[in-house]
Amino acid sequence: TMRTITNNIVRKISFIRCLTDQTIPTWLPSLPSGISIVAQKKGINGCPVSGEWVFPSHLPVSPVDGGVSNNTLDQVVLYLHGGAFALCTPGTHRGITMRLANKCDNAVVYVPNYCRPPEHPYPEPIDDCVATYKWLLRFVGGGNSKRIVIGGDSAGGALTILMLQKLQEANMDLPAGALLLSPWLDLEDTNFSPSWHENKNLDYLPCDLAHLLALSFVNNDETLLGRASATNQELANLPPLFIMCGDKEVLRDQVITFCQKATDAGIDVERHIEPGMVHAFVAAFSEIIDKEIMDQWIESMVLFINEVTTDDGLQKTT
Repeated sequence: TMRTITNNIVRKISFIRCLTDQTIPTWLPSLPSGISIVAQKKGINGCPVSGEWVFPSHLPVSPVDGGVSNNTLDQVVLYLHGGAFALCTPGTHRGITMRLANKCDNAVVYVPNYCRPPEHPYPEPIDDCVATYKWLLRFVGGGNSKRIVIGGDSAGGALTILMLQKLQEANMDLPAGALLLSPWLDLEDTNFSPSWHENKNLDYLPCDLAHLLALSFVNNDETLLGRASATNQELANLPPLFIMCGDKEVLRDQVITFCQKATDAGIDVERHIEPGMVHAFVAAFSEIIDKEIMDQWIESMVLFINEVTTDDGLQKTT
């Protein structure tokens, strides 16, 4: 099981990265009919961070050598893959990005290959995500940020909030909304919330491994863990948030705490706590979860994306 692997794996990031980056893509399904994936090279068409486009084949997205051509798109989802900051790639998360593109129908998903610690610690991955967002504005009509939704799972959910903070500090227009899927919001909390103890024998994320990876993100400077935690950012004026986690995951309590903080700050929060589910279930276990249930979760995300990026949604979020 996943829990057995993570409890016994060698605590060396380079080894774990090799395992995740090379093995996970072999578990994923073949490309669904009607979905295209195009690799994006850094530097092509001004791209600051390489990655991949995932989109319905009927959309007016034209593949070119090393990317896609400029087009006016109705919806763009900037998806930040999880993997505890240091692990995984756009290719490891196709299980969810292909489903989002398939169900959204009119959305193009872009997954950046943001730089990872320990080679590139905080705040470098955030800077890559901000640069990608700025670049994506050229693909939506008139550079309208309210046609973009940002999202991610686990560390990708944390990066979503951290980059929104950066955008606010730079007085940039914020996206229409954000998806946070089992977000890792409090890097200082790797063993003290009740859910760490209640769910340690159910979830697959051991506290010592979480602490190792959290320290990697902040270049082993423990004093930065609080500053680098999404839960400690200024939450006022954020766009609507869709937040999903499992009630059997070790991060459950910090997610619930964050939801309350965001609500208290006046943010529109749509919260889903799914019974019996563990960490990042919607991204990590998309191939073994019942298809009907998985489709329901994806459709709830798509409904949120469509609501915040429609004309009515644009009026609400501007």
